[in-house]
Amino acid sequence: MIPQPHEWSVEDFAAGEVCLEFTNTVGDHSKTRDLERLIDWDALLRWAVAAGALNATEAQELRRIAGRDAAAAKRSLQNLLNFRDLLFRVLSALAAGQKPAREDLEGVEIAVHGALRCAHLVQQNQSFEWDIRQSESPLKTLLARITLSALRLLQSADLALLRECQRCSWLIIDRSKSHGRRWCRADACGNRARVARHYRTRSP
Repeated sequence: MIPQPHEWSVEDFAAGEVCLEFTNTVGDHSKTRDLERLIDWDALLRWAVAAGALNATEAQELRRIAGRDAAAAKRSLQNLLNFRDLLFRVLSALAAGQKPAREDLEGVEIAVHGALRCAHLVQQNQSFEWDIRQSESPLKTLLARITLSALRLLQSADLALLRECQRCSWLIIDRSKSHGRRWCRADACGNRARVARHYRTRSP
């Protein structure tokens, strides 16, 4: 991976689900997935706040914890990046209409079991959902929340709308009326594809 410091903006969040926004933290313009935006613990926390996976108070507490135990924070970051790679393989396969590798699905299962052990059932309007409270296991908060986001996606009708951008490796939920979305963003990979077509047609 090539480290790539990044300032997060609304344009970076095109997927429609936190777990997908997490797999999309690799910042390439192709299928290589070689530009790493989560270069350290602080970069992870800035992404998490921008993505809505943590609030500002929770992020500040995790910065304090990392200041007291940098080694533990580094291990937590690596665990998250390992899970990101695992989750991407599973979801990319599903987006392509393929069956994920059994060992990858087992890895997701293990993560789900771990997340549910520290989750609480809370009522949201007319339904219930799992909630992760940071105070009980702070360094595991993000992994648990991302894992439960993945579980929601895997159990929802949105899974049928899962797509991978045709130019880069970003994953998205295609909620367009025609369900014909091809790019993560029309003004990013869509434009790059149009420029590439233009140069191909002009080439001798």
